[in-house]
Amino acid sequence: LKLKEYEKPQFDARDIGNICHKMAELFVKEKLPKPERVFVEKNFYKVLFQENLQEKFEEAEAREALENFIKSQSQTILERISYELSQSQFKPVFVEKNLEGACLSVNGRRIDLAGKVDRIDEAGDYFRIIDYKTGKVGGVIKDLYYGDKLQLFVYQKAVGQMLGKASAGALYFDCKWEYAEEGEDKSILKGIISNDEEAIAKFDNAIEIKGKSDIVSIALSSAK
Repeated sequence: LKLKEYEKPQFDARDIGNICHKMAELFVKEKLPKPERVFVEKNFYKVLFQENLQEKFEEAEAREALENFIKSQSQTILERISYELSQSQFKPVFVEKNLEGACLSVNGRRIDLAGKVDRIDEAGDYFRIIDYKTGKVGGVIKDLYYGDKLQLFVYQKAVGQMLGKASAGALYFDCKWEYAEEGEDKSILKGIISNDEEAIAKFDNAIEIKGKSDIVSIALSSAK
């Protein structure tokens, strides 16, 4: 019969990423000013259940250490979200926005879309879309040029048509928990930003003081 020994399902990086992603969604929905530790404690098992991971978690080895690790990573990500929002004029208006029913017109042909946008923020006449990434964020321009990862930019186009506002950018929120290598871009948001001075100014209120943003990879020139 070629039977194989039963292998217990193992918690992997994708599972941890899904939990952190869900924590971020709940935190933004509740519009809390800052992430108290009790928020993560209160929602940990709730998120496990919502992601259908409770059975997998119960069978995991070193469960207590795994729980502490996931809670610690979730806390760090929520603190980054809180900091980013406190420094920006952009505020979330949609979380996990379902695009079902949305469409694009390409060369006179209608293309119906399905999917969800992690976060849509607005500031005045501008909007931006945010996609949480717990994995490695590669070269966004390169991915776009070679048609490797188009989802973020297709969503950007669709949301622009839906809201009737100008796009300030399409960005990945860097949630990965590895230590950054020397010389690596450590900014929180990575992606493409519109070449529009008014839109750029809304990303980081402190850029005039600091001269360089730690939220997006932007610095002021000597001519401001």
